[in-house]
Amino acid sequence: MEHSPHVMMVGQGAELFAAEQKIELVDPSYFRTEKRWEQLQRALKEEAAGQAHADLETAKHFGTVGAVALDSQGKLAAGTSTGGM
Repeated sequence: MEHSPHVMMVGQGAELFAAEQKIELVDPSYFRTEKRWEQLQRALKEEAAGQAHADLETAKHFGTVGAVALDSQGKLAAGTSTGGM
């Protein structure tokens, strides 16, 4: 936030910015865990079969959350969080 006016970056622009800032880039597989992969596969099978999700961690209502706040001085902040599915 000290080196860009943007509150969120994605894709090639985010990667270029990270490289300029000397931030180490890692392969997306770095973030993969076997547990989460298995949960995703189970949820996809259940969804295809029209079944309710037995595992709460794979339930559809868990997902991306966004928030925006404006403080009393007029400063804006935004953030996102995702469950990874």
